[in-house]
Amino acid sequence: ADVSHVENKTQEKEKKVGADNENEKASRKNKIIIRDFGEELLFHAKREAGALNLSLWDFGGQSVFYSMHHIFLTNGGVYLVVFDMREFLESENSHSHDTLHHLSFWLKSLNVHAPAAKLLLVGTFTDQVQNSKTIAFVNKSITTAIGSLASRVVFNANDKLPFFPIDNKSSNGVLELRYILERVIWADEAAHEGVSMKWILLLDDILAKGNGKYITLSEVKHMAQNLGIFSNAELDQALSLFRAR
Repeated sequence: ADVSHVENKTQEKEKKVGADNENEKASRKNKIIIRDFGEELLFHAKREAGALNLSLWDFGGQSVFYSMHHIFLTNGGVYLVVFDMREFLESENSHSHDTLHHLSFWLKSLNVHAPAAKLLLVGTFTDQVQNSKTIAFVNKSITTAIGSLASRVVFNANDKLPFFPIDNKSSNGVLELRYILERVIWADEAAHEGVSMKWILLLDDILAKGNGKYITLSEVKHMAQNLGIFSNAELDQALSLFRAR
């Protein structure tokens, strides 16, 4: 019994020493990471603290892309659903509901895949849609399409509309839209969320290793361990963030 007790104690001590060595390695690795990033990174981070860096994704509206929505639509974005207001006029004249149907589809898809994200509806060619009767018809159609998603759609308080009419040729309404978009993003807590430097390096490694191809989860785990990310819980958090962002 005494011999068994001594062996157990020895094994426990070896496990503890092994864990301490792993923690020591991780600590040294983190110091190297911080040193490599250096003062220049911290300088740029402070300089850009009041700036927004955005990635703009232009989703194809064709039906062939519908099956990929669940990959790219996440709660980590703000979505602009852009429509041509002239098509609503054509719908009114021809009694076609294609435009309204497509708009409703996008709103429903966003509701399924990004239920917490904010939405802005943007109507183009406002220079050709100017009279009050036309605007009223577009407003009625958009309000119908929005339905129960009204609380998630950013309201155009200036024009008292659920969408933002703009004209690309004259840039009419574009600056106002940019201002509203910036304000919505700044109000999002995710925009101010800090990210571990280990996670940033992990993403860089994944992108470099993948090079447009897939990599296995075991490879990702190995990369993470080299950067001091040992727990599956932390790795899951990092991968979830990469997908959302």
